[in-house]
Amino acid sequence: MNEILAMLDFDLYDYYKSSRDKKIILSFKGIISQQLLIDVGEIIRARSETLKGTKKIFSVFIEMSQNIMHYSKEREVDPISGKDYGVGIVLFHESEDEFIVTSGNLTSIEQGLEIRSKIDMLSSMPKEDIKQYYSDTIRKPRDVEKKGAGLGLIEIVRKSGGKVFCETSPVDGGDAFVIISSYFEKEKIYEV
Repeated sequence: MNEILAMLDFDLYDYYKSSRDKKIILSFKGIISQQLLIDVGEIIRARSETLKGTKKIFSVFIEMSQNIMHYSKEREVDPISGKDYGVGIVLFHESEDEFIVTSGNLTSIEQGLEIRSKIDMLSSMPKEDIKQYYSDTIRKPRDVEKKGAGLGLIEIVRKSGGKVFCETSPVDGGDAFVIISSYFEKEKIYEV
């Protein structure tokens, strides 16, 4: 067993303890494919099926995963389907008062700053304004230069009740690592 751990080049037990201590329910790093979304989604549903806010948590998990799947700068071919998908990391964890869905992936620095700016803007808006912004955005003709209309980010903020944070960090090669975290207050989720 010590030989296996030595080959990993990091302490897996420390990772295990850290995950347990930080109440990480699910952690996945790798190719985010459609099949993975289905499989991991079932885990989240099973873990939180007694919660009123399950659909919102699940929806945010799907949106974050789809953002990685479609827009991550790091790409790999799925050996099963042969399709090209984005690579990233998704976590579902909890604190004393909240459930948290967090994603991270590589983008260009410009795209990372654009994502952070949009999330900051949306998070500062009242709920009614976010709903109207979503309606206005869905009606606009889509810019053919851009991959998406940004509806996923709007949905993440809407479903989270505005409690979403984004960080970008420059990494080697002129890219950025973008982290998006969405928070769901347990008190509100457990309401009947």
